[in-house]
Amino acid sequence: MPVKLAATLKAFQDGITNLSAAQGIKNIEAWEETLQDADFRGAKTIHENLGKLKKLLQNDHLDGGAILGLLKTLGEETVRASSHAEGKQAEQIKELGELLMNGAGDSAGSGSSRGKSAGAGA
Repeated sequence: MPVKLAATLKAFQDGITNLSAAQGIKNIEAWEETLQDADFRGAKTIHENLGKLKKLLQNDHLDGGAILGLLKTLGEETVRASSHAEGKQAEQIKELGELLMNGAGDSAGSGSSRGKSAGAGA
């Protein structure tokens, strides 16, 4: 998970809205696999919301408002989940949650087609 976490952080630090829908879907699928059998509190909810976000990103018309809402929710859930990790990993998970919440504001106006930018991952 540390490598995946670092790669996601890097992508989001460059700006969630700089990711294409396809890149977001690929990132989400990697996290879905990682979280599928995770046993920390909130993992199931994060996994379910990632699935919802993936479905939104697969649509021909991106619903910025719905994406915004899920990014914000995923950010909040991720920050809460960081309390179940330790050390540097906890800090990185919290940072990821904060980037998701901050990026949610950027994504509100993005995208009306699949080629437009969109966010992903927790």
